[in-house]
Amino acid sequence: MSLTTLTRLKDELVSLYGEDQIAVFVTMTARRQVENIFKGGSTKISNNLLFGQDNPNEPAAVADYSLTFAELLARLDPAGQQAKAVRARLIVFAYTLWENVYRPAIRRECGVVRVDSDGFGDLRLYRNAILHDKGKLHTDTTTLTVFGRGDLIEPTGDQLREVFKQLVVGLNDVGVRYYGEDPGFEWGRRLNA
Repeated sequence: MSLTTLTRLKDELVSLYGEDQIAVFVTMTARRQVENIFKGGSTKISNNLLFGQDNPNEPAAVADYSLTFAELLARLDPAGQQAKAVRARLIVFAYTLWENVYRPAIRRECGVVRVDSDGFGDLRLYRNAILHDKGKLHTDTTTLTVFGRGDLIEPTGDQLREVFKQLVVGLNDVGVRYYGEDPGFEWGRRLNA
């Protein structure tokens, strides 16, 4: 039996993690640009930055969103609350992919009634904590070891990486249990091999 579906899931998990890495790159680039604006003296940290579709010079212009440059800098912090909230959403989305796309596909492909995974079962607990308990995990996990009972799930970059690493490696168990084959998934790729 082909491991194509399982390989696609692995690739999607790696791509989701990559979204965080791209966001960190963009955040740091934007932060440097904003800091350069202050150095040049063209604006003040208390000035507003306005976002919207209208021409700001028109009398009836409407801003869809505004914030001060100080607020913008606070949000352009890869270790800040904004980044942690986005990482939590990536965890939620990873579980949604498993539950709504890949788990049913694996079930059909392998001709089984039920597909279980300890890693994705734990990911469900993370998801439920994020969506229903203000991020606080109230249950013990069995496989994912990044967060434990009582922890607040506000992932740092390193914690998100570890969650996705454990999920990718955990897919090997799904391969053995349902496909009869160890896919040999590892986290990362060797750069100089």
